[in-house]
Amino acid sequence: MKGKFLSGFVFAIAVLFATQHVQAQCKGWTWPEDKATAEEKNVLYGDAVNAKNYRAAVAPWQWLMTNAPNLNSSIYIKGERMYNAMAKAEKDPVRKSELVDSLLWIVDRRIEVCGEEKKLFPKKALYNYIHNIKNKEKTADIYEMYEKAFDIAGKDLDRSNAQAYVTVLKVYSLRTKLLSDEQILEKYDRLIETIDHNVAKGGKNVAKWESVRSKADDMLSELITVDCDFVRNNLGPKFKANPDDMKMAKRIFGFMLMGKCTDDPLWLEAGKKIQEKEPAYGLAKNLGLKCKAQADKATAEKYFNEAFTLATTGDDKADMCMQLGHLKAEAGAKASARALYRKALAADPSNVDAYKYIGNLYFGSSAECSKKEDRVKDRLIYIAAYNQFQKAGNAKLMAAAKAQFPSKEEMFERNYNKGDVMNTGCWIGESVTLDTRD
Repeated sequence: MKGKFLSGFVFAIAVLFATQHVQAQCKGWTWPEDKATAEEKNVLYGDAVNAKNYRAAVAPWQWLMTNAPNLNSSIYIKGERMYNAMAKAEKDPVRKSELVDSLLWIVDRRIEVCGEEKKLFPKKALYNYIHNIKNKEKTADIYEMYEKAFDIAGKDLDRSNAQAYVTVLKVYSLRTKLLSDEQILEKYDRLIETIDHNVAKGGKNVAKWESVRSKADDMLSELITVDCDFVRNNLGPKFKANPDDMKMAKRIFGFMLMGKCTDDPLWLEAGKKIQEKEPAYGLAKNLGLKCKAQADKATAEKYFNEAFTLATTGDDKADMCMQLGHLKAEAGAKASARALYRKALAADPSNVDAYKYIGNLYFGSSAECSKKEDRVKDRLIYIAAYNQFQKAGNAKLMAAAKAQFPSKEEMFERNYNKGDVMNTGCWIGESVTLDTRD
């Protein structure tokens, strides 16, 4: 009897609303002509819902839906709560289906009366997912509803629905086999764009959105074998044909990163295109590192400079100065390298590694700085190196530098005294305090 009542009820008011026009109004209170009865029914069903006595709430709520459908948005909100709770508790599959149908209809009616489709349709999709995802006969309906929810909400789709969509897409694909690999990739892309959009907002839900991303990645790897060959053979030609397609560039870059295909020229090409269109510190840095590893130092320098410009923190700026300094050091431009290491220290004084690399420059400058006329003067560069290693807190390198200090005999022969201040000369040009290695 209960099942027949619910089924008949939904059909009856659906027919009723199909034949009457209701002015959309949800804010404030719009009482019907029989206000006294409406007030009584509103109190009765409201108290029953609050007490979770949903069976008692149905009749007065039904009266309001029939006689005062634009009373206030609360009759839809509480109606959803009531039918959602009853559907969750119902064990009989037939009655449960009727309750869920009623719940979905309530949301439809709320959209018709109140508007707010962007907010409410995804909510309807979530109800459908929660109650029907295990029902194979509902698979297509849920999938189509989520496609529409995505179309309506766009990147503003809420996290619960984004997470549900991962399962919906997986279940629909596995059950129906109707989606091609390309279609799955397109839908995955849309989901990732939504995740990126919400992660960019920051806040306390970033970790939860990243969890959705992880689930989406797992879903994709289960549905499609996205390896280096797949990307190269299926996506590479499309990117070559339209290199300004940013969606394709990002897809290639992300999939190849996930598949550890970063040595493939296609990955680098896609990354360069993304950096060109949407410059970002992290990407510029990684492109620089990749080009450096491939001995393309000119291009590496270009991207490290871009990354420095895009950096927003002292440590990131320092990192790029260090990378640029290494390039100059490898090219033998020691003075330029030192200037960059000092620039790194200015950006981040805690970056003591810069002192170590300056010390290395000094330590390795014997060939260009030694005059072979005065062994004491020739060894001043090691005292300068020692001073830098000391600032870096590197005892091992300090010991190595000290071992190259002048000996007491060399000091005596040249009539130098420990504690004398002398200039290293050469490109280093620093004043140091004379000391001996023994």
